[in-house]
Amino acid sequence: MQTTTMQLTSELRESSHSDAQLMKFVHQKKAWALEILLNRYMRRGIRQAQNMGLDYQTGEDIVLDAFMKIWNQSDKFQAVRGSFCGWFYTIVHNLAIDEIRRLQSRSAAQVKSYMQNTAGGTEENQFSHELERIQVRTALKQLPEQQRQLIQLAYVEGLSRREIAKRLALPVGTVHTRVRSGKEKLKRLL
Repeated sequence: MQTTTMQLTSELRESSHSDAQLMKFVHQKKAWALEILLNRYMRRGIRQAQNMGLDYQTGEDIVLDAFMKIWNQSDKFQAVRGSFCGWFYTIVHNLAIDEIRRLQSRSAAQVKSYMQNTAGGTEENQFSHELERIQVRTALKQLPEQQRQLIQLAYVEGLSRREIAKRLALPVGTVHTRVRSGKEKLKRLL
């Protein structure tokens, strides 16, 4: 057992394998190879799910589901058809879309049930607030990527226009213009 543990630790440290090589090992059901890929792509996948309007925890769940799918369907990966990275992002994207649809469907059912069974109060305010958040996330997904990113940096992370400009290496005026036009589009969508 100790030799296996030492071997696994050694293999986990060996991250010079390409993604395609690691997928060959995953296809052979070598868990250490999947773990290396997970370590490489976890944060990127979560960020992708968040950019689609999902929260961090849901994004993390989606990425873990994506890696379960990769483990179970490793034979579907073909390096000649594209990179692992592209395949991974496609899986995360599809799982995130499914989750967004599920949340919207559940939200619509909750609204209907709530309207039938509730007569106001604090619970109504909380529900209304949650519904607004879902609508905002849905509207954010409809913005162009550049505007969505800037809106999230400004209003979710609370960065100033100067901080955003510095982080993204953009002129402050450009940041200001894109944030303003993004806000206007959001207002129209909402």
